[in-house]
Amino acid sequence: SCAPVAASAAYALPFAVTDPATAVRLAAELEERVADVYSDLVRASSGERRGAAAGALREAAVRAVRWSGESVAFPGLAERAGSGAAAGGSASPSVSPSVSPSVSPSVSASASASATP
Repeated sequence: SCAPVAASAAYALPFAVTDPATAVRLAAELEERVADVYSDLVRASSGERRGAAAGALREAAVRAVRWSGESVAFPGLAERAGSGAAAGGSASPSVSPSVSPSVSPSVSASASASATP
C-alpha cells in the first residue's frame, strides 16, 4: 500500500513570506482584503446584517492598522481608489520589521477623529 500524499494548497500567497517582516506585511494585507469584502457587504446589505458587516469591517480595519502601523480614512474604499492595491499591490509601501501589532495613541486618536461626523 502507498502512503497518502498531502494535498497542495488551494491558494497562492500574494508574495513570498521569508521572514518576520514579510509575515507582518502579509497579515496587514490579508486584513485589508478582509476589510474590502466587508465593505462590499455593508454596501449590499441592510438592517441587522449591515450592522454586523460594519462591525466586522471596523474590526478588520483595526487589525490591519495594528499590523501595518498605517490607517486609511475609509477602510475598504481607499484601497480601491487608485494606489495600486486593486492591481495586486499593497496600499502601504512597506512595513519595517520593528512594527508590532499594537495601535499607537496617535493612530487611535486619528481613527476616532475620522469616525466622528
